[in-house]
Amino acid sequence: MFLAILNYKVPLTEVDRHVQDHRDYLDTLYAKGKLIVSGPQEPKTGGVILFAVSSQAEVDEMIANDPYFVRGIATYQVIQFHPVKSDGRFRELYLEK
Repeated sequence: MFLAILNYKVPLTEVDRHVQDHRDYLDTLYAKGKLIVSGPQEPKTGGVILFAVSSQAEVDEMIANDPYFVRGIATYQVIQFHPVKSDGRFRELYLEK
């Protein structure tokens, strides 16, 4: 499983100009079952994306096509981890079938 932590590189006024394109792009990934959850950090210094994929290459490709990345709005720190415990409602999202 992969988690991306986004950090904005530009002022929030610039982020706000691109947020709808970013969210529209994420909607396409949700529709394909590639994401679990996403949203802005508090305070609004970036965001967080939890991916429902098993390869770094797939994460890299999704990031490369994200309008925030393409337009230089944010940097992405990607963390791979292996869930071993979770609430049962979450478990079905990451267990290998």
